[in-house]
Amino acid sequence: MRVKLVLVCICLTLASLSACNKKVSEASRQEVVAPEGETKILTLDGILTLKPWAKSGQSYCAQGGSYYVLAANDSETVLEFTSEKQRETLTKGLNGKSVTIKGHTRSKTIKAVENELSQRPIGVDGKPEDYTCEVFVVKNILANQ
Repeated sequence: MRVKLVLVCICLTLASLSACNKKVSEASRQEVVAPEGETKILTLDGILTLKPWAKSGQSYCAQGGSYYVLAANDSETVLEFTSEKQRETLTKGLNGKSVTIKGHTRSKTIKAVENELSQRPIGVDGKPEDYTCEVFVVKNILANQ
């Protein structure tokens, strides 16, 4: 019975992480074509939302305590900032507000850790596995009127 319970928990955790590992929303997305080899700058519109740490794939992808997402058209995009100072400066007074964000998408792979006490995704074999998700790297945030 205990083995079945553990397997059910592992399967539910993996299903939850997979469901949270969504691509950046297509909502109000504008793309600026960049020369070959350079990053394409995207513009996204939505509601800037500060979320608390949770036991979810989205939170694991953010790699920290609280984190920001851009909510649009029933999906959320995890935002990544280049520094804590940039995060504080750009988000000041904008939580819960309609914003336009410029930046680019980045695929992020979090390497598996062997520490048995850490919370991390595990495979069906019970061993830690790498986790890949997509984040939106923020360059600038503007409040919408």
